[in-house]
Amino acid sequence: MSQPAVRHAVVLAVVAVLTGAGSAYGAFGDRPLESGDRGQDVRVLQSWLTRLGFPTTVDGAFGELTARAVYRYERENGLKRDRKVSRAQARRMRRQVEGEGAGARRTGDDEEERVFTFGERALRRGDRGRDVRVLQSWLARLGIPTEVDGAFGARTEANVRSYDEWNGLRVNGEVSRSQARLMRRQVEEGMDLPATPPPGGGDAKVETSGSHVFPVQGTHRYGDGLGAGRGHRGVDVFAECRTPLVAAQGGEVDYAGYNSSAGYDAVINGAESGQDYIYMHMSSAPLVKAGDTVQTGQQIGTVGETGNASGCHLHFELWSGPGWYKGGDFLDPLPALRSWDGQQ
Repeated sequence: MSQPAVRHAVVLAVVAVLTGAGSAYGAFGDRPLESGDRGQDVRVLQSWLTRLGFPTTVDGAFGELTARAVYRYERENGLKRDRKVSRAQARRMRRQVEGEGAGARRTGDDEEERVFTFGERALRRGDRGRDVRVLQSWLARLGIPTEVDGAFGARTEANVRSYDEWNGLRVNGEVSRSQARLMRRQVEEGMDLPATPPPGGGDAKVETSGSHVFPVQGTHRYGDGLGAGRGHRGVDVFAECRTPLVAAQGGEVDYAGYNSSAGYDAVINGAESGQDYIYMHMSSAPLVKAGDTVQTGQQIGTVGETGNASGCHLHFELWSGPGWYKGGDFLDPLPALRSWDGQQ
């Protein structure tokens, strides 16, 4: 090849790198996205999910946290719950972010409503919008169950005050820009605030009526309960490894998978109670998947010690409607477990 031809080829290669011509997927929506994908378009997805009230880390890697956030987004928007992002879904998300899907505050009678991302403005009682939804969702993620409705009301203000107290901040029930940055870091690091119940937390009535069975199908003993240690929001039931686990109440599987803390776990929304039943530390992948309908007493896995666990046991949680990290309250499941176990 002649020198001019070589120089021309080099120039074309440099231009391809600079313009992204070497990559078929430069912009969000150019390709469907699913677990395992990486790239700038994944970062955009993660940023937009967070902005729309479904927080996840923004690292460009479509992992378990992102898949969970996509699932919650799909459920709230009435979409197929496959934890994947189609091109059409990306267009829908773009419309929501660029249009009414973000927080807004009217600054004057003759001014247009301005769109805000979480942390762009201070938040206080009376504010409404998607940035308020992000705040409420992140409070729940950090262990302060809060209804996610986009309205900064009395309950949200009380929970912000609890957040202030637990972080040694000035207790005023408002969220400054610097406080929003702190909260973002805590969520991205997976921080769990102390288990002291926030106002109203843990006080909702546990559903013990209707059709229930005890989830551990074998010899067992009770371990730590609600509030035993940092962030412990359930009851541990110890049993031999690989003892069958069954659904305490049938319903729809909201989530089934793995994470570093809970290990293999599953979340089932009860068909009768409307409460979420959470089963953690299974020995292997759950026998059900998100979207499945299970029956009361159906086996969903086996007792194990995956994740952050010592000894084979089931960590069992109950959350009131609308559910786990969706604005429900964590409940003390021990009375219900003893009732189902015949140990009043």
